[in-house]
Amino acid sequence: SRKQTCPPDRNCPPIASWLRHSTTTTSCYYRGSKYGQTRIPQVQTLYASAPKAWSASLQPWTEFVEHCWGSNATSDPTRDQAEFLLAGAKLYNVRDIFVARGADAVARIKTHSESPLLAAANVVAYAEEELPSVPLDSILPDADPDLQQRLAPVYRLVRAMEINLGSNICRRIYVRGHPTHTRSQESPGVEVREHRVYNQRVVLQLRSENPCYIRLAYAYYPHLQVTVNNRMIEPLETADHFIALPLDAGEHRIEITARLSPLRRALLLLNLALLCAGAAWMWSERKNA
Repeated sequence: SRKQTCPPDRNCPPIASWLRHSTTTTSCYYRGSKYGQTRIPQVQTLYASAPKAWSASLQPWTEFVEHCWGSNATSDPTRDQAEFLLAGAKLYNVRDIFVARGADAVARIKTHSESPLLAAANVVAYAEEELPSVPLDSILPDADPDLQQRLAPVYRLVRAMEINLGSNICRRIYVRGHPTHTRSQESPGVEVREHRVYNQRVVLQLRSENPCYIRLAYAYYPHLQVTVNNRMIEPLETADHFIALPLDAGEHRIEITARLSPLRRALLLLNLALLCAGAAWMWSERKNA
């Protein structure tokens, strides 16, 4: 699991050798220093108004990765840090992480995360104050207080979910606005047979051995259209602002489609009306001239 992207005339610092739990995956996440130095785009440069999942969960985790593996790291990563990195990779479906290790050196961490989902037999109503208190000393002993404060809820949530790093199963999924519920006493087993991502649509073909809940690595958005076997369902919002769905045993085809909010649709129609009115006025003025 030790791979780096580095100029041939330089010696890059090593990466923790226990980053293994081999599987495959479909998505990548890029993280570096300034684009002008690494030539690697940062996810926060891709959109100006990110969903809550970014600021509340994904951003603190990426800053943790940069703090522990980046060019300013003061010591080799510990096993606790590596396990938290791998758990985050499963939460966000991250296969490769690129971290700046200097002005012109980039390290590549292969997480081998396989699946866009985590499955659990039950969901639990989320209340942050009820999660077990977990000290951050083992993963961020020397970080600034601001990062520790923002990362603490993410770390507590990951520990409480009890993610199995060798599969796509966790003990429980925490959700907002939904009561605690168990769908089966059996361990969930979900096989991803197809995962296709289009411009505004995602298609998943799954097989579930038992009734369960799945948490998908797609950010929650109030105007998402989600269908399971061509039947519209309302997705649950997880504690970290991703989406979760209930599944019965058997084959399932899931489609996720992004839709504009009513306000944006109204503004789009207004803009089109103004454009047509302006074009008509210009045509009328030119005709009269």
